Amino acid sequence: MLLHSYHEKLAENINHTLNVLHVPTHDAPSLIAMMVRPPSPEKGDLSIPVFKLAPNGQNPAAFAQQLVHHLKTTELFSKFDAAGPYVNVFFNPQTYAQKIIENAGSVPPVPGKDVEPVMIEYASPNTNKPLHVGHLRNLALAESMIRLFSHNGKKVIRAQVINDRGVHICKSMLAYEKWGRSTTPESTGMKSDHFVGKWYTEFTKHAETNPALEEEAQAMLVKWEQNDTHVRELWKKNNEWAIKGMFQTYARMGATFDVNYYESEFYQNGKDIVMQAYEKGLLKKADNGAIIVPLEKFGLPDKPVIRGDGTSLYFTQDIYLAMKRFHDYPTLERIVYVVASEQEMHFKQLFATLKLLGVPQAEKCYHLGYGLLTLPSGKMSSRAGTVVNADELMDELVQMAVEEYNKRNPELSTSEIARRANVIALSALKFYLVKQDAKKELVFDPKESISFDGQTGPYLLYTTARILSILRKSTHTLDVHAANLLTLPTEKMLLTILSKKDEVIAAALRNYSPHVLGHYLLDLANTFNTYYHETKIIQENEKLEKARLALANAIRQTLEEGLYLLGIETLREM
Repeated sequence: MLLHSYHEKLAENINHTLNVLHVPTHDAPSLIAMMVRPPSPEKGDLSIPVFKLAPNGQNPAAFAQQLVHHLKTTELFSKFDAAGPYVNVFFNPQTYAQKIIENAGSVPPVPGKDVEPVMIEYASPNTNKPLHVGHLRNLALAESMIRLFSHNGKKVIRAQVINDRGVHICKSMLAYEKWGRSTTPESTGMKSDHFVGKWYTEFTKHAETNPALEEEAQAMLVKWEQNDTHVRELWKKNNEWAIKGMFQTYARMGATFDVNYYESEFYQNGKDIVMQAYEKGLLKKADNGAIIVPLEKFGLPDKPVIRGDGTSLYFTQDIYLAMKRFHDYPTLERIVYVVASEQEMHFKQLFATLKLLGVPQAEKCYHLGYGLLTLPSGKMSSRAGTVVNADELMDELVQMAVEEYNKRNPELSTSEIARRANVIALSALKFYLVKQDAKKELVFDPKESISFDGQTGPYLLYTTARILSILRKSTHTLDVHAANLLTLPTEKMLLTILSKKDEVIAAALRNYSPHVLGHYLLDLANTFNTYYHETKIIQENEKLEKARLALANAIRQTLEEGLYLLGIETLREM
């Protein structure tokens, strides 16, 4: 990281000066932690509060003057100023501009063999309906976090839980058996997961006038648990259709998985764990016979883990699955659960239960919640069949991009328009989904998301393509060694923004907040486009042109790197 290298060199310089002044030195991490950015660029690039450095009894402002007198200017640092009890540090503008530009093309670290992996659980669909727009926010958020972890040198294990059993699955199975057995996805021309989802909606409609269907679905679940041959065959067929279609949607979004956990394979395992905990006196029994996890000492409501009839719950399965993961991957640094915020209490109780049961890795579990996603038309209901599924929304965005291309670039071939439109549509979708704080609810407006002129993914793609066009038009090569010629206020502003790249990426990862990176990219693109309209990049002064080309290319590299970290592909030409 560029700024960190400056921090380290400055820490060495400070400690050398403290030695000269016969004052106790500090370890480098402590000194680096003291360093802050001044409130404005005129006051320097870094600022050091002297309170903790001055000897006891010495005035910090006076000691700041002493430090300034003895600190050495170097290739990196051109000036030191005392401002009261602070020392303001000015980077050498010539070398710093060059290093900022060079840093834009830096390669992230490759994970070492001994790096503790991070598991990210996301998607986790039910196999009775296709993925909907809410899953898209989940996928986009998870993918950006996966790439941020990888960029930071972490190994990432992509995981999902496929909820492939339960009464909701039996409802679609029952409806298919009653009203659709003569049909298949192929015979109806439907995508296979949409076909399964159709029968879940049909069940809901019929159940409104025929409540007995609910009992039939419950009876089918009992048969499934009894391993009834006919029900199991029906279940297998429907699940294969649903899962096949879901993975096609994943492919469109660029989502892949290293491990898939199927609920049908472990739904009973948690029961043994909680019964053993009950026998040890860690859990208690309610009046109705249910087994309860007492969570009062964690400030949480108690949680049932075994019903009064002896059956287990989803929560029970989650206990087992967390323990299984830490057993299967003993070096896991953490598990990140990407699940909607409405499950916040569930995960608080789960992590507290793991602590109560003595699972040492309980502290390594983290819930990355995200708010409800709606469309301008309002909330959706899968039971009522009013959910907009993921494929439909992506198709709509692709069609909108095709129409835009037909207006702007009608000379392109149909296949090229289709290729570019798909990239544009996915950039619109993914960027819109991650540019807002995940914790907040989001209204997804398709028209707004795909605008080429708004604060959108397509706008960022357009900026990168514009820079590539500039580089192609120039007859000169870029020259980072001429960066000292970049003296315009907007050029300095662009260099300042570029210098913050590593900080922003680190903050996005540390705080599980990819939207921070999204806003950074918009700031960079907006500032560049202002610069482009006000300044001649290609012009008569060859050295200045080479310097500006180097700056423009660094901006392009940074935009492309940031978009990649958000899971977004770019285009060389728009």
